[in-house]
Order: sequence, then structure tokens, then C-alpha cells
Amino acid sequence: MPAYRAEQFLAVALESVASQTYGDWEVRVHEDGVYDDSAKIIADFSRMNPGKVYHSFSSKNTGVSRARNQLMDTATGDVIAFLDADDLWLPDHLERALSVMRRSGADWYISGMQEVDGGGLVRGSERLPPAVATSEMAGSLLEHNFIPTSLAVLGPRVVQQKFRFDPNLKVGEDLDLWIRILQAELEPALAEKVTILYRRHDSNTTNDPIRFAEEFAKVFEKHLNNSFLPAGACLRGIEIMLRPVIRMRRWRAPHLAVFALWRLWWARRAHTANCPP
Repeated sequence: MPAYRAEQFLAVALESVASQTYGDWEVRVHEDGVYDDSAKIIADFSRMNPGKVYHSFSSKNTGVSRARNQLMDTATGDVIAFLDADDLWLPDHLERALSVMRRSGADWYISGMQEVDGGGLVRGSERLPPAVATSEMAGSLLEHNFIPTSLAVLGPRVVQQKFRFDPNLKVGEDLDLWIRILQAELEPALAEKVTILYRRHDSNTTNDPIRFAEEFAKVFEKHLNNSFLPAGACLRGIEIMLRPVIRMRRWRAPHLAVFALWRLWWARRAHTANCPP
């Protein structure tokens, strides 16, 4: 669990771990920059759950990918379940994930989710992962990343291959990881029940549409010529992300609009060179 300015929701997130019906868990929390009272919350939780809580920290914020990678490097279990500090697991999350993976022989598990707001009130309807064939899932994820990080549980075969998040990606690092796991032919199991409460609040990255689009375009740029993905899908993603940025930046920050235009030109040129008609 990476924790950055997390004190508002951290205690509730940790309590959702302690409430699991599957009891053989450990929770590792990396405080990514010491900016609030998260350390006290973690210490209090650790006293209530001795021997099951591991706390690390960095003095400065290094980014969520590096924080998660450090936690994965030190994890001792053969299954890794993600939980962001503002989300919650419902009590049967771990038990259900492990049961489904054992029964189906799947390599990893994708949960369903219910959005809640900052106060915990339900927003919208429940969302289960779409019934998409594994061979088509990466293409579907490029259109809509339906696997926020907290929904994923990695089984032993995935953990053994030591997949890690790309620290160069500030947004969409989870999508990039899912693409690489799917490309390695590791089979997911899709949940039939919601076991995650996914919180939408004012600090979510997606609340800054310009920054989100600019950063997310980097995921498509990384996989621009990945033959595993549908032809042209990443180029379309780059165009969808950068065109609104160019329009908005033209008036607010012309030099950034020029840079976005250059990225779009480069992507079209690189894609044409590698994928001639």
C-alpha cells in the first residue's frame, strides 16, 4: 500500500485489511514522503495487529510506481494483492480471489468495484470486469482501463516473474503492467462479485484532465509499435489524449501546446515507419 498524504483515508483502508475473512495476510505500507500523520496511523494499526504490519518510508515523494515496486521487492508471500490508501477491500476480497484462482487455475484475479465518494457514499452502479476473451483484453484495456490497481490480485506464477511498475509513468502505470502481464500469456480470472470500494475524491489524479491526458499519452507512446496490441490502437489513443490538450494549451500555455503537437507528429511518423500501409 503506497501512502502519500494519505491520513484522511488510511485508517479505514487498513481496517478493511484487518476485516478480511482470510486471516493469513501481511500488509506493507510505504509512506512516500513524510507530510502528515500517516506514520502514527500505521503505528496504531501495527500495535493492534502485531507481526503483520511492515512500514517503510522515503523522506521525499518518489512516485507511486517506485513505492509499489519497493513494497513488491520486500513482500514475502506468494500472492500480492494491491490496495491504494484511499480504497477499501470488502471482507471477502482475499478469500474470494484465492478461491477463484485455485478453482479456475488462473494466474491473477480482477475484482469488481463500487465507486464511493470521499465520505463513503455510493456513486453509480456496481462495475464488474467485462466478459472479454483474454486474447482481446489488452485491446479493450486501451479503450478503457477497467482495472484500477486495487482490483488486481497477482497469483504465484505472476509474482515469480517479478513484474514491476514502470517508474517513468506517472499515470497509467497500472495499464502498462496489465498489458505486459497479458503479453506474457498469464491468464486472468474475472470476478462475478464486487469486493472493492473505489474512492473518487478531490485529490484523484483524474481530476486534472490536462495533466492526466498528457501523462496517459506516455503509456500509448511506450506501446506504439507493440505487435501484441491491435494495429493502430496506441496511435489512436495518443491522438485522443493529445488533441484536447493542444486545444486547451494553445491559449493557456502555447509552448506546451507546441510540445504536444511535436509528440503527436512524432507518434504518427514512428507508427508509419514501423507499420507501412
